[in-house]
Amino acid sequence: TTSLYPFQPPLVLDQRMQWLRPAVIDDDRFVACTESGDLYLVGVSNRGAPHLAALAESMVAMPPAAAPVAFGDRIAVVARGSRSDSLITFEAPSLSGESQIELPGRSRWGPFVAGQLLLLSTTPGGLQVFASDGQLRWSAATDGKLPVGKPALSEQVLATAMTDGTVLQWSVGNGELVSRIDVGQPLA
Repeated sequence: TTSLYPFQPPLVLDQRMQWLRPAVIDDDRFVACTESGDLYLVGVSNRGAPHLAALAESMVAMPPAAAPVAFGDRIAVVARGSRSDSLITFEAPSLSGESQIELPGRSRWGPFVAGQLLLLSTTPGGLQVFASDGQLRWSAATDGKLPVGKPALSEQVLATAMTDGTVLQWSVGNGELVSRIDVGQPLA
């Protein structure tokens, strides 16, 4: 095992950094994001003593509403807009090629990665499923009910547990509801 010095971004006088949960890219790199939108690709640098260093940097234009996630060759951040949220993606590992998709409402669940898909739920809007290129693959109305917990992916079926006590199974390809199982009590 090798000792590493920690990552230390530039500090600003009288400004406290609040970190969101990092997004792991691979065994050697992760993306760290502050609540103010500073985005860092962090990895090991051997310049001088081995230490964690910013290998790339970017800035999320709006305040992040959730921690970043890595999916496919992109980093995704849900950001808070004035009327609705946006899904902002960056190419990994350079954190360049920013792309923004306005969501139909406020993010209430996610983002989660299942295989090569990114899922989130908005109110209004329901379940939103994005492909690894950052584009919307399909969406489905959830009648005001929210998913809970992490989604599950099995071959061509995606399962989401819902607050009303149902487990919904969706076709990965087109978003059609394959089955609905009622567990008889609300889920959290």
